[in-house]
Amino acid sequence: MRFTAYLFVILLFLTACSRKGNDIADEEIAPTDSVVLADTTDSVEVKEVPVPKAADLMFDDFIYNFMSNKSFQNSRVKFPLSYTAHGETRKIEKKQWTFDSIYANQDIFLMIFPNESALEKRNTEKTTSVEVQELDFTRNNIKQYNFNKDEGRWTLSSIQENHLDKAPNREFLQFYQKFASDSIYREQHIHNPFTLVFQDEDTFEPVQGIASPEQWCIYAPELPHEKITNVNYNQDIKDPTKVVLMIGTQNGSMSSILTFRQQNGEWKLIKLENN
Repeated sequence: MRFTAYLFVILLFLTACSRKGNDIADEEIAPTDSVVLADTTDSVEVKEVPVPKAADLMFDDFIYNFMSNKSFQNSRVKFPLSYTAHGETRKIEKKQWTFDSIYANQDIFLMIFPNESALEKRNTEKTTSVEVQELDFTRNNIKQYNFNKDEGRWTLSSIQENHLDKAPNREFLQFYQKFASDSIYREQHIHNPFTLVFQDEDTFEPVQGIASPEQWCIYAPELPHEKITNVNYNQDIKDPTKVVLMIGTQNGSMSSILTFRQQNGEWKLIKLENN
């Protein structure tokens, strides 16, 4: 069987995966009370090109243009923009606004879903509200951009900033940060065995099998852990014991889906799917 052969090859390369211990030292995360109105455009290429009408059909198309087209962004911010930081609200006028590239400079972004079905339905023409969350674990801070679709047009309606420990899914986020940054902790929180799905190199068809926690490093995607972006399509997590995490790239070249479930009060990775 093809998968058995793959596992045999995997065992030959297990020595390449060494335990690195704690990848990041335990440091005290200090909260911040600073307010940043908008990010700069140091590395993002700002495009001034016509935006197709179809850009409003799907949020993914809209946000690409919003993050790369300055004039388009200026026309899609609801001024005066409500900006609430740690309980204090202020209004940002159009003349105060500077171009904000949001997560255009990041190669990797996350999406957190309650189940696989919600992942499939994340981006449709019926979607009317999306939250883009910038999570900064080094500053214990979350900055949330609230987008709404009214009369067929997407706009940025407000921005909220708060301490990360006040986020609705803070328990899972704290777990994820440690899972992503600490290799020993990660191996302890991978179910043995876990379900593994990957593409066959010859047929490009999905192959499913099982693997052990020690084999994680062979198939593992890059896990951002200091500053991450979560695109929330307002999918309610009705089952607090299960989370589906999608890791994607800006160019769409790769994506991984990680499924976690709480077992005996602890989060465990139970499935990894690489596309």
